[in-house]
Amino acid sequence: MKITVGMGSIDEYISFVEAGADEVFIGYVPSYMKEFSALNRREVYFSNVQIGARSELQILSRMVDKYRIPVSITMNSLSYPESMYPYIKRMIDECLEDGFDTFIVADIHLLEYLKKERILERIRVHISGEIGELNSYTLKYLSSFSPSRIIFHRKVSLENMVKLSTMNLEYEAFVLNENCHFHGGYCQSLHCDSLSHMCHLPYRMEKEVETQFVEYEGLGSSGCGLCALWQLEQIGIQYGKLVSRGNFVENTIEDIMSLKRALAIVKECLSEQEYVERMKKELFSYGCSGQCYFRNGQNGPFVKI
Repeated sequence: MKITVGMGSIDEYISFVEAGADEVFIGYVPSYMKEFSALNRREVYFSNVQIGARSELQILSRMVDKYRIPVSITMNSLSYPESMYPYIKRMIDECLEDGFDTFIVADIHLLEYLKKERILERIRVHISGEIGELNSYTLKYLSSFSPSRIIFHRKVSLENMVKLSTMNLEYEAFVLNENCHFHGGYCQSLHCDSLSHMCHLPYRMEKEVETQFVEYEGLGSSGCGLCALWQLEQIGIQYGKLVSRGNFVENTIEDIMSLKRALAIVKECLSEQEYVERMKKELFSYGCSGQCYFRNGQNGPFVKI
């Protein structure tokens, strides 16, 4: 499994590569698009979660030429107004001219437009987890857009990954950080400077469940799938997503190194039990967060039960 890491600034690229990232993704929102809705689910302008100048894109291109670690561009908002499509086409053309040909897309209508305009023939598409691929029928339809990769959304269980990863494509799954109460494909929350995320607002569940909330700021404190790496490798998931756009750089570097070490331990062990025991002993010396992406083959709860 290779490690794909979210980046919020081109200044982070070299550090992430040297820490062990095999691939990087980043948002690009040029100035002529800022009057529209968000391009990549990051409606943020006062912190480093995306780049906004073509000069930055060109500098990043030269870095990629030197370090040979590829970068994909996120276009993973759930929908866009049709008036935005010509600007998206312009943005894609700029990226292609500067050496970036891979895009993460979540809007089916946008995919239809890119297919109609024959833009899909010139780019590589990764189907975003935000598209909410639910079953084999969904993936069969999405295959008509000739994607090179399917990114499983956060709520896909390990069992369903086995059933869904049958096409000759690359597959990617979330393995570290930013788990969420909600399904991204149905989330209409803004992730902006001035409003709290919807999942951060107070709410009450109708059915009461006794839970123990754990204050924990270490590895995987906001979402962790490290215990499932053994099974993900067996399933054939080629890429593990480390979510980190907007995080502190030093924390992301530690996360990359920890994930890389966990993958090394997978190769050194003869059984899943041996892997989990060794990984937890080495990486979670103070105990894990309990914020599991996967629990007994299913998606774990966001709180420790």
